[in-house]
Amino acid sequence: MKRLFILIALVPSLLNAQIEKIERSNDSTDKGVEFLNRLSWKQAILKAKKEQKYILVDCYTTWCGPCKLMDKDVYINNEVGSYINRHFISIKMQMDSTKNDNDQISKRYRDVKFIEKEYGISAFPTFLFFSPKGQLLDRATGYRSAHDFISLASNAINPNASHPFLTYYKMLSDYWRGKKNFDIMPFMIDTAEILHQEDVSSVLSKDYFDYLSGISRDSLYSKKNISFLSSNIKNSQNKFFLLFYQDGERVNATMHKNGYAQSVVGRIIFMEEINPVVNLVTAVRNTASHPVEFNEPDWGKLTSSIAEKYNKSYAEENILKAKIKWCEDYHHWSDCAKWFTELVKKYTMDANSEGEDLEVNSICWSVIFKRSVDKEQIDAAIECMKGVVERVKENGGAPFAYQDTYANLLFKAGRDQEAIKQEEEALKNTIEWKEPEFLIKEFQATLEKIKRGTSTWPRYIDREDIFGMGLI
Repeated sequence: MKRLFILIALVPSLLNAQIEKIERSNDSTDKGVEFLNRLSWKQAILKAKKEQKYILVDCYTTWCGPCKLMDKDVYINNEVGSYINRHFISIKMQMDSTKNDNDQISKRYRDVKFIEKEYGISAFPTFLFFSPKGQLLDRATGYRSAHDFISLASNAINPNASHPFLTYYKMLSDYWRGKKNFDIMPFMIDTAEILHQEDVSSVLSKDYFDYLSGISRDSLYSKKNISFLSSNIKNSQNKFFLLFYQDGERVNATMHKNGYAQSVVGRIIFMEEINPVVNLVTAVRNTASHPVEFNEPDWGKLTSSIAEKYNKSYAEENILKAKIKWCEDYHHWSDCAKWFTELVKKYTMDANSEGEDLEVNSICWSVIFKRSVDKEQIDAAIECMKGVVERVKENGGAPFAYQDTYANLLFKAGRDQEAIKQEEEALKNTIEWKEPEFLIKEFQATLEKIKRGTSTWPRYIDREDIFGMGLI
């Protein structure tokens, strides 16, 4: 026992000596961020505790373009290096594996798996910021300019910041000890999903569903509860589905959004009624050794089936969305624009999610702006993008990409002064959000073309040119 005690007492000293040896042999230069890439995750935490520094982990892959830009443009910046080296112990984690991995990288495979699972790494680069004790403070993804990266790191270690991940892990610790607070459980579920902790999210969601089953129907109609249900109802057999289908107007009133309940019902219709049919047709097309007898799903039959189960309005709206997706996938651009225009004119998009607004922007840009010369279609896309820009602003998001689409559509419609105003605002927002230089230059070039009256859309695009590059 005495020998065991002596060995345990010596472990920190042995680790400290190992770290000092690693530091002396580290290959980082004095310029820019000093990454101590020979430290294991445990060694990084120990060093951070010893020096009372925070921890920065850059999660990258060998194939990631923005990751390489961070190395080329940002991490070598002296101002970035000065700030990060003063406040952080920094390490890089290669999240993929290749046959060219050296011993230093292969020794950290176990650390990589832990980081990937514990913190839900699915996009690259991902930046993780930890306290000196190894507690997650903040995370972010995607390329950042030097100024933006310093701001990101500064906010992460700001003692006055809210640090929702710290709060989450404390709440989760209490939960595992049997302390269940249902008032905060939706926040915990959302955070678990952000971190891709599916097992945790599943356990918490089951608990919260059980809790909701025991409260009065009137108590269900709060923003917190409706928001949770809208994200977690997976099929029409869920008993809470009827809140959205039968009592949709009350749900809309609770969320202060027209069409909110209908969008949830529509998502379930797509999952249960439309996707199985469309996927089957696609599978037959892709595997047939000879031309098949049909080119598209039987939209009429599918419409009747949905109308019988739900109603005509649900059937027609969701079949329109299915036709748009089908035409986009198979490059039937003119039909895609036609169905999209009909959808926009008939149904509200006020309740669109961020993902749905991204899809709308993609169609308005690639299908209508780049390919259509139909005034009705262009005008419909303009009204649609106006709504998208307003929604993104209201939600505190970054509107510049949507404003650029909106401005280009206005210009194509001959509404030059409105187009200039929108593109100027897009450019201003891009600069204020510290976006990459190439994007700022792209918006500057577009603004100059609009002011000169020079076309910003291609003269000709081949049907198979899915990116719409065409001839400028």
